[in-house]
Amino acid sequence: MKNFSVIMTDEVHQILKNHLIRSDEQEDLCFATYISSTGSKRLTGIITEILLPEKNDREVHGNVGFMSAYFERVLKIAIERKEGIAFLHSHPFPGWQGMSRDDVTAETRMSPAVFASTGLPLLGLTVGSDSIWSARFWVKHKTERRKYNRKMCESVRVIGKGLKIIYNDNLLPPSFDFEKQLRTISAWGEKTQEDLSRLRVGIVGLGSVGSIVAEILARTGISNFTLIDFDSVEEKNLDRLTNVFKQDIGRAKGLAIKDAIMRSATSPNVSIDYSEYSVCEKEGFKSALNCDVIYSCVDRPWGRQILNFVSYAHLIPVIDGGIIVRTNKTTPKL
Repeated sequence: MKNFSVIMTDEVHQILKNHLIRSDEQEDLCFATYISSTGSKRLTGIITEILLPEKNDREVHGNVGFMSAYFERVLKIAIERKEGIAFLHSHPFPGWQGMSRDDVTAETRMSPAVFASTGLPLLGLTVGSDSIWSARFWVKHKTERRKYNRKMCESVRVIGKGLKIIYNDNLLPPSFDFEKQLRTISAWGEKTQEDLSRLRVGIVGLGSVGSIVAEILARTGISNFTLIDFDSVEEKNLDRLTNVFKQDIGRAKGLAIKDAIMRSATSPNVSIDYSEYSVCEKEGFKSALNCDVIYSCVDRPWGRQILNFVSYAHLIPVIDGGIIVRTNKTTPKL
């Protein structure tokens, strides 16, 4: 069973916000196209092009409705681009938005035409008056011909100079221990700690740098980890791996670091996925696409090249880390 999410650039978010959130407090709508980022456990819709309505494309009257010519134009563009269709509209209320009966009816009716034309599910998004998004995919039923199931998204992410994540509290409730994390919370407040506790953090490469990153994040209160490394613990690694011991020799690094995280974690609910593959392999690559943020702790250029692609093509922030030792002619030889 897959989880679902949406990501857009801050530039896209600003254009949508300026169009959809009206000063007269009426609802508005528009369409966009999206491409799929398909991880092993999560499907993410990446908003690509906004298709704003033209004159006579919609009627705004408290509620809002669109004309068939607008929808047909959007279908044609999506087919040409070989992308999916997102339907976006606003509600004049703050906070995470549910769906009215009219909302459900409209998206249910669009779903068959969208899937038949693009081969991708309709993506619906609603924004509140405070720019908080909710989202859902309408996935074709496996057996019933014209039935489409609504799959709510866990999060909507907005990426620019920073990363803003809007969580669906029903699917991803916060999880932290106030007593264990008192000093951490005092640094940035409960709201930030709540958001961090729901972040899915990937660590690619579990050697000297990756093991330190895992240890620090576990103690900070990160709850959801994806660990990616194809290697096993050797005796020569013990001088560099944090929280890994002699009894771990011969074990996969991912399993050793998973145990280390469980020993050190301050979060009351920890979820750890582990991929015993390189990020350069299909399985490791798809695991990386499940993440909200990735720490690159690899020591080869191929892995960094793949993660660079993930960052730009799939809009997942990648934090690159490593160790460098420089010597010069005056450095004494040991």
